[in-house]
Order: sequence, then structure tokens, then C-alpha cells
Amino acid sequence: MATVEVTGNVVYPTCNINGLKDIPSGLTQTVDLGQYTAKDILDGTTKSVPIPLVINCSSGPNINGVSLSFSHLGSYPPVGSYPGAIRTNLRNIAVLLKWKIDNSEVEFFNIAKVFKNNGDNIYDASMVAKIVPYTSINNIEKGRLKSGIKVIMSYI
Repeated sequence: MATVEVTGNVVYPTCNINGLKDIPSGLTQTVDLGQYTAKDILDGTTKSVPIPLVINCSSGPNINGVSLSFSHLGSYPPVGSYPGAIRTNLRNIAVLLKWKIDNSEVEFFNIAKVFKNNGDNIYDASMVAKIVPYTSINNIEKGRLKSGIKVIMSYI
């Protein structure tokens, strides 16, 4: 008869996000995308604004990486016909989110973006955001724009 023994070590990664130890505080941000005219939005001349999201796990045990997934926040669901875009409180205006690392659109339908450990346990998951129209008609609402997403981070 043979015996198999199993051993292991359960660790809790010690990470901070954007320099903050409290992970929810590090993930919570308000980003000013600027002020534009309706013509700027329709012409596509709005600026891409960086959203910093640096996850530093270098002070704790080594992990294989982190993954980020998103779900919509309140009344700001994804724009189904525009990959990477989420609705805003203003009619026919969306916010386009792309990953800084590879310029790909952020996925909102249960698809996580994985950042593998490159040896230093620091992961740059920053994004860029841009105001875009999701209609070609000149019928966009004017006013103070608001939107948001819910971020879910997991260790791998």
C-alpha cells in the first residue's frame, strides 16, 4: 500500500493599487474627461485620457498574476454595437475604454483581462478613456456627463 501526502501553503497577497493599501480605495477613481462641444464629439476629436491602475504586489508573496473583469454600474451598461464603450447619463454619448498596454477594447461580458507576473509582481492595468458618440445623427444630449464601471480584481 502507498501513501500520498499533500502539503501546501496558503498565502494572502499584499498589494496596493495606485499607491493605496486599501484596494477598494485604490480602484475607486473619478476621471475628468474634459469639456467638449457636441461637434467635437461627433467629429471624434475628443482626447484619450489615461486612467492609472497600477497594482503593486511586490511586498508580499509571489503570485502568478492578476485578472480584472468588469460589470456595468447602475444605469451605465455597455453599448452592444460599440465594443469597449459604456453608456453615459447623456443620450447618444458613450465612454470608450481601452487597455493602455495593447490598445484593445475593454471587454464587459464576463471576460477577464489577465496580467501575468513578469518577475516584479507589479502589474500596469491602466486604461485610456475617450468620449465618443454611438450614433451618427446630430442628436446628442448636452450636459454634465457621468458614467462608471464596477471593477473585479482576482489573484491568479
